[in-house]
Amino acid sequence: MRLRLCIPCLLLSALPLLAAAALYRSNDFGMQLEPIPSWRRDELKWVLEVTAKTGGEVRRLFQDGKETRRWEITGTADGGREERKLAGGALAARRVYAASGDLTEEDQYSKGKLTQKSLFTYASSRVLRVRVLAPDGTLVYAEEYFYTSRGSLREVRRTGEKEEERVSSFVAGRSGPSEEWNQDGDDAYIARYDDRGRAIQREHRKGKDLVSREDFVYREDTDKLLSSVEKRPGEGKVSTRAFDPAGRLQSESVAIAGKVVEEDGYSRDEKGRVTRKVSRSSAGLEEWRYTLDAAGKTTREEYLRRGSLEKVTSYGPDSSRTEELYSAGVLFLKVFYEGDRRTREEVWADGKKVRDRSFD
Repeated sequence: MRLRLCIPCLLLSALPLLAAAALYRSNDFGMQLEPIPSWRRDELKWVLEVTAKTGGEVRRLFQDGKETRRWEITGTADGGREERKLAGGALAARRVYAASGDLTEEDQYSKGKLTQKSLFTYASSRVLRVRVLAPDGTLVYAEEYFYTSRGSLREVRRTGEKEEERVSSFVAGRSGPSEEWNQDGDDAYIARYDDRGRAIQREHRKGKDLVSREDFVYREDTDKLLSSVEKRPGEGKVSTRAFDPAGRLQSESVAIAGKVVEEDGYSRDEKGRVTRKVSRSSAGLEEWRYTLDAAGKTTREEYLRRGSLEKVTSYGPDSSRTEELYSAGVLFLKVFYEGDRRTREEVWADGKKVRDRSFD
């Protein structure tokens, strides 16, 4: 019997097996939201491609077909893993995980150069200490974590060579923290929560003095804000805010020494974006009207004072804009900008352009 050899088959069998890439619908964070077939790749803005390799995998995030970020994950000798993140082809971050899954080291890079190194110490899978180092290995700051006997976080204490000690303290309630205290030098920031985990009060203290305190009221049985009152004793100021059914700011009034000095109201479109603001103060009645594009970017802004149009700003592509100035509602000047640079201006009278000037 004559033995027949299939040369192409032998060559293929000698090659290492290549893992097929798995594709996912993603977002700008690189999350695996939904597996997708390859034919859907061109339909989506964000696509994550995951390719398995020996001891790890490579993840590539594409935006409109162009790679924006990459994560290279490999195993380590002690059973852990190392993750390298690249952006624009340059190393942006490096993370090292122990076999337990705990993050033990995190390095940050800028244009491929090390800018900061963080080292983590654990006990029973709870972080006890974080040391943050400069590129030359000197200590920038350190954080120590303290826990209650039940294992919930009680305090975070931060110290550094060039800064005062910072302390964050927590009082645990049935549904989580009922009070959170952050101390930064003489400044203390305190947040208090109800049994549903909603912030009901926030304070800022400097030494023994109260800088501000804001109390929050929610719509019944929801997490949507109804109103809030902020007091600033040192300024004699009280700000009262009202929120719409979706919890968005609807109106605000400011009183000093018991007298209302300013009132603001907001109008929104169906997507909740501000399209109009009306303010009443010592400056009189002021109004801002905003025209937005589909992405929510302002394309046109109108400013009226005491009901009379004074200024219209139109925003073009990139950093270009045009400002139209009015007197008694009549246009008298147009100014054109590229960023902060004035490029041209037009003088108008009786509805006609009378002079044009360009700037080098």
